[in-house]
Amino acid sequence: MLVDSVVVVVDDDIVLKQEVDARVDQIRKRIRRDGGTPPPRAELEQRIVEQLINERIQLQMARRAGLRINDSQLNETLTTIARENGMTPEQFEDALKQDGLSLSEAREQIRREMLMGRLQQRNVEPRVRVTDREVNDYLASAAGQAQSEVEYRLAHILIEVPRGGDTDPATNEELQSLLKALEEGEDFAKLASEYSDSGTASDGGDLGWRKSTDLPGLFAPVVPDLKVGEVSRPLTTPTGLHLVKLVEQRGGTQKVVQQTLTDHILVSPGALRSEAEAESLIREIDQRLEAGESFEALARSYSDDPVSASNGGSLEWASPGQTVPEFEAVMNQTPLGEVSEPFQSQFGWHILRVRDRREQDQSERFMFVEAKNSISKRKFQEALSKWRTEIRDEAFVEFRDERYAPPDGSDS
Repeated sequence: MLVDSVVVVVDDDIVLKQEVDARVDQIRKRIRRDGGTPPPRAELEQRIVEQLINERIQLQMARRAGLRINDSQLNETLTTIARENGMTPEQFEDALKQDGLSLSEAREQIRREMLMGRLQQRNVEPRVRVTDREVNDYLASAAGQAQSEVEYRLAHILIEVPRGGDTDPATNEELQSLLKALEEGEDFAKLASEYSDSGTASDGGDLGWRKSTDLPGLFAPVVPDLKVGEVSRPLTTPTGLHLVKLVEQRGGTQKVVQQTLTDHILVSPGALRSEAEAESLIREIDQRLEAGESFEALARSYSDDPVSASNGGSLEWASPGQTVPEFEAVMNQTPLGEVSEPFQSQFGWHILRVRDRREQDQSERFMFVEAKNSISKRKFQEALSKWRTEIRDEAFVEFRDERYAPPDGSDS
C-alpha cells in the first residue's frame, strides 16, 4: 500500500521512500563516477530526508504565495545551464542520463529549485543589509585586494572527435580547414557559430569573463600569454580539439565596462494584487505601448517603482552586476531604442526600454560594487541558513519510518 512507502509527513505533503532511494542512488552514482567514496548509506539517507523535508516546506510556501515557473522561463534556464557548462542541449541531456536522470525529471527538479530560489529571494533578501563601512573594510583586506587580478574574456571552438578518431592537430582535416580560414581573416565568432561542437557555439563561442584563478585547466597555461585578439595553438583532449581566443582583457586599476541607460515599468504582486493579476496588467501595458501610448505616461500611472515612476520610468546608468540577473539579461539583449517584452524577476513583472549605451571607466565603482556583492552573497547564505531553520521549526513534521528520523528521534 502507498502508506507503507511514506517516510515522513510534512505539513500537507509527504515524502515517499521511493523518492529517498532514487536521490540516494543518484548521489552515490555521481560520487563514484567522480572517483570518490560515498558515505554510509544510512548517513546519506538521513541527509537526503532532511533535504526533502526542507524542499517540501518551501514548495508549499511557494504555492501559497502564488509563485510559479512557466515553461518559457524553465527552458531559458535549462539552455543557460547547458551553455555555461559548454554543452549543446543534446550533450546536456546525455550528461543527465549519466547521473540517472531523464530530461523530464531534470526539468521538474530544476523547476522546483527555481521556485525555491524565488521564494528565498523574496523572504531572505530583505534581511540582508551591507554598509559602506563594511565594503571599505573588505576592500582593504587581502580578499578585497584579490579583486584587482586580471580578467579575460574568452571565445572557444571545440571540434569533437569520436572515440578512435584523429586527435592529431596536424592531420585533423576539420581543424586544419578552420586554421586556414582564420589565417585568411575569417571572423572567429562566425566560425564558432558554424563549426564548433560546444554549447557556446550559438553565442559565437563566447565564454564570458573569467578571472585568472577561474580559467579552465586546459586554458590556464595558455591564455595569460595571449595578446588581445590572438588565437591559441590547438589544444588536445581525449574528446576533441580546442581553439581559444582572447577577446578582451581587463585588470589592475582600469575597469572599462559597458553601461546601459534604461527606462522601466514595474508591476509587483502584493496584498492587493495576485501574481496572475500582475502578469495580466503588465501584458495590458505592453499592448498599449505597441499601440503607441507614451512609455513615460504609462510608467507614471502604473509602475510600482516609486522613484523611477515619478521620472517617467527613467533609471540611472547601470553597470554589469548592478541589476538582478533577469533584468540585466533582457537589458543586454534589447536593441538601442527598443522596448522589451514583459519579463519577470523576484520584484515582479517588468518592461524596459534601452535609451543609450556607453563605455565607461568605472574602476573605483566596479571594485565597490564587486565588494558589496561579495559581502551580500555571504550574508545572504547566513540569513538563508537561519531562515531555513526557522521554517523547519515552525512546520509540522511527523516521521512514519523511524529509520530516517534524526538521532534524537524528535518530530516537530
